[in-house]
Amino acid sequence: MAEEGNREVIIQRAIADFNSKKFKSKRATALHYGLPLSTLSNRLKGVQTRAIANEKNQRLSPTQEKFLVDWIIDLDSIGFAPSPARAREMAIQILQMNNDTQPLGRDWLQKFKSRHLDIASLIGRKIEAKRIISTQPDAVNQFYDYFEAAQTDYNVSPENIWNMDEHGVGLGICTNSVVLREARKKHTYMQSLESRE
Repeated sequence: MAEEGNREVIIQRAIADFNSKKFKSKRATALHYGLPLSTLSNRLKGVQTRAIANEKNQRLSPTQEKFLVDWIIDLDSIGFAPSPARAREMAIQILQMNNDTQPLGRDWLQKFKSRHLDIASLIGRKIEAKRIISTQPDAVNQFYDYFEAAQTDYNVSPENIWNMDEHGVGLGICTNSVVLREARKKHTYMQSLESRE
């Protein structure tokens, strides 16, 4: 959605500059803004964008889709990134609130993601819930205060500092699964309550 939004801003500037006679012709305006002449000509004639023209064919309204995008991003931020199936269930619940009981199309999710480029699919990584809960700014700052104090008190040089990551076999943990998350994030974590040995 971000790229489409930027393009729309450019088109609106081109229209404004052409209407204010900043450029001598549509061709010069389109060339200056890097737009196809046909796009600028059509928009000057009042032709709607493809997204706006197709809104009437979408099951969810733009407001409902924005709610769904915000819901996905909120869940992702707290370690509960929804699966595609769960996002689809939420969309169906939103439709049912408006007495729309028709099934969603098979390609609905793909089209939804293409309209909202701030949402993307990714394989989520499992992480224990207590790790997410304990990752608070105060706790992290306190850890580094203790770490620096110990380093100073015992005169530990940087080359003598090692990282040790505990590793175990997750009992009852399924493989990582595809989830929806905020597109600008490179990876996302999902809370897991299973024990490790």
